Amino acid sequence: MKAVRWWNGSSLLKAMAGLSGSVGKRSKKWCMGCAIVLMTCVPSLADQIAFDDFEGVTLIPFDVANSPTFSDGTDWTNVVPGWTIENDASHVATTSVAYNGWVAMDVNSWSRQQGNQGSTVAPTGRSRMKLGGNVNNTALVADPDAWDDFPPAGKGNGFNSYVKRTIDITGRDLNTLSLSFDWDFVTEDNQIGVVEVSFDGGATYELILAVASEDWVSDPTWGPFTSSTVVPPSTEAGRNVSWSTNPGTDTVEVTQRTFVAGTDFTVPPGSTSMTVRFGCILAGNDWWFAVDNVELADLNGVIDFEDFEGLTLLPFPAGGVGVPPGDGTDYSQDIANWTIDNDGFWNPLIKMYTRCNERAFDGWAAIDSQSWTNQQGGQIRNEFFPNPAIFPPGRNTILVADPDAHDDFDVELPTGHPDKSKKEFNSFIYRVYDVSGYDNTTIEVEMDWESRIESTQRALVQVSFDCGATWTDLLDVQSNDSAKLDALRAAGFLYFDGTTPAQIGVNNNGDIFSTASGPQAWQFTNAAGARPAKNGSKMILRLGCIDAQDNWWFAVDNIRIEGSPQSFKHGDANQDGVINVSDVTAFNLALSNKASYDSMYAIDADVILDMNADGVFNSGDIAGFECEVSGVIGPATGIVGRSVNHAGYAGSGSSIDTGKTLAQEGFGPTLLTMENLINTTRGINSLVFDIAGLGDPGALSAADFAFQVSPQNVFDEMVNPPSGWEPAPAPASVSVTPGSPNRVQIDWADNAIENRWLRVTVLANANTGLVLPKTYYIGHLRGETTGASGRKFTVLVADILQIRSALAETVGASSIVDLDKSGVVLVADILAARGQLAKELTQITVP
Repeated sequence: MKAVRWWNGSSLLKAMAGLSGSVGKRSKKWCMGCAIVLMTCVPSLADQIAFDDFEGVTLIPFDVANSPTFSDGTDWTNVVPGWTIENDASHVATTSVAYNGWVAMDVNSWSRQQGNQGSTVAPTGRSRMKLGGNVNNTALVADPDAWDDFPPAGKGNGFNSYVKRTIDITGRDLNTLSLSFDWDFVTEDNQIGVVEVSFDGGATYELILAVASEDWVSDPTWGPFTSSTVVPPSTEAGRNVSWSTNPGTDTVEVTQRTFVAGTDFTVPPGSTSMTVRFGCILAGNDWWFAVDNVELADLNGVIDFEDFEGLTLLPFPAGGVGVPPGDGTDYSQDIANWTIDNDGFWNPLIKMYTRCNERAFDGWAAIDSQSWTNQQGGQIRNEFFPNPAIFPPGRNTILVADPDAHDDFDVELPTGHPDKSKKEFNSFIYRVYDVSGYDNTTIEVEMDWESRIESTQRALVQVSFDCGATWTDLLDVQSNDSAKLDALRAAGFLYFDGTTPAQIGVNNNGDIFSTASGPQAWQFTNAAGARPAKNGSKMILRLGCIDAQDNWWFAVDNIRIEGSPQSFKHGDANQDGVINVSDVTAFNLALSNKASYDSMYAIDADVILDMNADGVFNSGDIAGFECEVSGVIGPATGIVGRSVNHAGYAGSGSSIDTGKTLAQEGFGPTLLTMENLINTTRGINSLVFDIAGLGDPGALSAADFAFQVSPQNVFDEMVNPPSGWEPAPAPASVSVTPGSPNRVQIDWADNAIENRWLRVTVLANANTGLVLPKTYYIGHLRGETTGASGRKFTVLVADILQIRSALAETVGASSIVDLDKSGVVLVADILAARGQLAKELTQITVP
């Protein structure tokens, strides 16, 4: 049995010297092993230069005599668009064209025609190149084992074949080029796999990866090997490495390999093309080298990538339900750029109801996957995020919320506690990304994730572009929602189905959903698309594990954010490159006169102030602009509710009138209706505003508002526009009821404001916490119950009859026939309306 090694490749150059072509300077990344399996690479969108998955190529039948009867005639081809197959001059040709060097091969056809063979690690042998799928998958394949099955005999180590592609990199960011691919290298006796790059047609290649059998390492032609030339493998940006062995082959499972300019290869300045070449060389009756999903990209458009490596990890306290903790580098809740919310910051009802003596499991934490698995005794935690104690030598730090582990250490609430019946584990972790200078409608969010479900648990991935006021769900794995789980199954995210055969196909305890076959990506669009974004300089990514008790876990790693750059910042109204309060004046100009704004500034309002990403600037963009200027991150801020209150209401229930609405100015010309008019005998005597993020509740006063009233009765709107109305009577009181949000109540004396319109402006200042003032309208005409006609409200006999029809009924505060707000429709209500007969009020249009 041959050992698995990782090595410096100085002697590989000597072994390759007998082949045509030349080899340039060596890269730092070298590996040696006998079988290496790679999982699916999902192509990025924003920065992708080229991507090949080899699907759609025209495949032809096998040409060999022992082709199996199951073959459907779509097996292989040596004509791969964009790629050139080059068999070295030293390559010994075989009679089977399908195995005479590199070809594109249907993996199903390949594994059945040649047999799976190879490693016992599931999925076994050649079928690993299905990359986790059950459907056909086309990949590039070099198979010296199959090559040796066909004449002539005595070919020795004569398999020497390359396949290459030249890619245009004109105008790309050469300093951040990255090459990634999926691959499977299985060897036994004599075989070498190489990956090389060159630029601008150069014949000299730079070697970036080499894998080889131990026989080649022990061969004298490789030169002496010492401990200084044998180097450990890279774990590739936090991804896992697992090793196992079996007779005749050695297996190293590795996820996607990525090589980057400056670290793994050198890009000459000014290069306009890059050639990528895969080689299977100096091979005899050995096994194979297979490649798929080849991607070349640059980081132009990559906003952030985070794998959580490099954090300072603390030790677990002694003990645990599984294997004791290891070397003292186990977990951290101090995660740069991220905030853990266990206390209901986003929603006071969604919080940790019991706390945990083991800090690592008290909500979200960054945890070493080996420590996590050992401390909790496995339970399949080492599958997607492998335990390097079993599969050395790498370690991987991931984000974990583990309600199962939390339950092992939590402090139970006493019997009778009001929160005893609530789901105890509710934890969020979030990060605010600076996306200024990017087009949010092109942003893509990508990550690896895994959730093991039980009776009750919900795993969430959410994004907000408006400071946390609203959220878009990207992922929702809800254990008691069969429809969502079935959709995840259908999309291929089921990793482990149940714990016994009887549970197969059933959404229940023990199922694991994950991105084991490759990271999942979510693409945002404009307002007309399937996943609309909003424009602005901030994007909040929030991960949640909620509604859980003694359940399993939700784990996340390798978070990548991409988007297309743009030359301006949305919300920068005065176009000085900075978003702050100095933009308010220009924003108000755009609201009042867009044509004037567009004539003054280089970028039109419909572009730079289109916060809703719907292609048009209007009052609907105000909330997004306020978020930009205030910079306040949290639940919805500002005025989140406004209501008519009937002070002195004597009936049962709330005094809030749920049937009436204060109309807001700034949403285009709006004709006000009965929904915006009250009819009581007390006039407008109380209004309520619910303000989230109220600046200074203790200092708030009537001076933080502007109150105006229209003329009474019928008036000419052109002569009496709202901006010119007279000051309203001063309120008797302004009070604040603390809460989330704070409730502001403004009261007037009875009948101080009646038979006219009231205009209320909540000013933008430190006390209110508003960035922009907000203006609202409510009207009053005593006795009016039937609505406007001819652009005016009039008290008619019909209004009196409507009140009479409800005589003696018990009603709530929202009733339009209880004029005196006694809670009962009385004769007094009829008389109050009769005394107003023929009274009128103009039906106004607010701007």
